[in-house]
Amino acid sequence: MLSRCLLDDGREHSPNSLIPGKEGLRAKGEKEDLSKSMKSLHVDKSSSGDNFKKKPVIVIVVGMAGMLIYHAQVPYLRGYVVNLNPAVTTLPFGANIDIRDTVRYKEVMKRYNLGPKRRILTSLILVATTFNEVISLIERRVDELDYVFVDTPGQIEIFTWSASGSIITEAFASTFPTVVTYVVGFDQQVQLLL
Repeated sequence: MLSRCLLDDGREHSPNSLIPGKEGLRAKGEKEDLSKSMKSLHVDKSSSGDNFKKKPVIVIVVGMAGMLIYHAQVPYLRGYVVNLNPAVTTLPFGANIDIRDTVRYKEVMKRYNLGPKRRILTSLILVATTFNEVISLIERRVDELDYVFVDTPGQIEIFTWSASGSIITEAFASTFPTVVTYVVGFDQQVQLLL
């Protein structure tokens, strides 16, 4: 453990000198010097908080997305929902942007003669090629949104391990604060036990 440290100017001080109320770096004279230094900083008006726009948090939901999104739709949360699951027949929540409006899952199956997982993957690839349009739609509504919930396909490996899933995740993360949430079907398991 160090008992003495050297400052940039060569002076020695003890670690306790960093604690408020102790003598040393936090002495009154140095606080005033710091205050003067802060006042002398010139911050360009364009980089100040005046032009800062709060962006919605993107919540990419992997797993049992329906449960989380359904329960998160409450009046005090200004949210938006993006459905990226082309194979779902009905949603327990409304989707503002729905992959099924752009890509017809059954047509992909017939046209490319694909199995179930490959159909979902191909649908995601088709959407990923124009995902900048989804980003633009959300950007136009940033003032109205706190959260954007993104429902991914139930077969989580299709989204998490595919190039299209990476493209979509990185597109969100490069534009908005983004988190990936894994939801386990706890409610369904509790109901089975009762």
